[in-house]
Amino acid sequence: MSIAVSASHVWLGPSWTANRWLEENLAELTGRASACFARTDPDRREEAVAEITATSVAAAHSAARRGTLARLTANWCVIFGVRRFKSGRRFAGSSSRCVMSERTQALGRSKVESIHAMVPGDAPYRAAIPLAEALADRRAEDPYDIVRREYDYPIILGLERVSVKAKDAFCFLAETHGAGQQLELAATLRVSGGRISQLKQELAEALAKHDYHSPLGPRPSARGGAASARGRAMGLQGRSGS
Repeated sequence: MSIAVSASHVWLGPSWTANRWLEENLAELTGRASACFARTDPDRREEAVAEITATSVAAAHSAARRGTLARLTANWCVIFGVRRFKSGRRFAGSSSRCVMSERTQALGRSKVESIHAMVPGDAPYRAAIPLAEALADRRAEDPYDIVRREYDYPIILGLERVSVKAKDAFCFLAETHGAGQQLELAATLRVSGGRISQLKQELAEALAKHDYHSPLGPRPSARGGAASARGRAMGLQGRSGS
């Protein structure tokens, strides 16, 4: 037995309604979105139009499920999509912590510079130089060492609860890169030369427990293992800087 049903009495669901709305408004959506980014380069304009279109599709389906699709307009979708795109948010998800994310850059937390961008010299008398040249300058401090000195070592010294004098000695050694005289260090901390040796021993033992070496010596090799790292760390106690 067959039953004839009139198509006018069949409810096709919110997805069909949303897709029908998109078919009717797609040309206006893409045209308005492209006009909003007319002055940008073609690649970014294409990306923006795609993002705004995807956002509009999601908005149309959401409105259809709520029964408010009749109040949705292409103009509103474009305005919402443009604001979302310029804020760094993306339809597939975005991060506010990744340094390369546009969301992070829009929040002012990071900035992407060309490797050929000009940066100021490291002294007032030095002219601006390309970023690539500044990074390759061996006279500048290694970023690897900066991170270790400013982040890793203070955490280790805090975990090992080294004395205040030992922390002061560490700061002095890090700032002078080991070039300071031991007598100068003793005078700065107002302790004897023998006490300086004890403080260096305390620092070396604290770093060796975490397989770190002296911030003044060479980096440990990957093949050296924990034993070689400890050996280098113990070398800190014997550095007089003289």
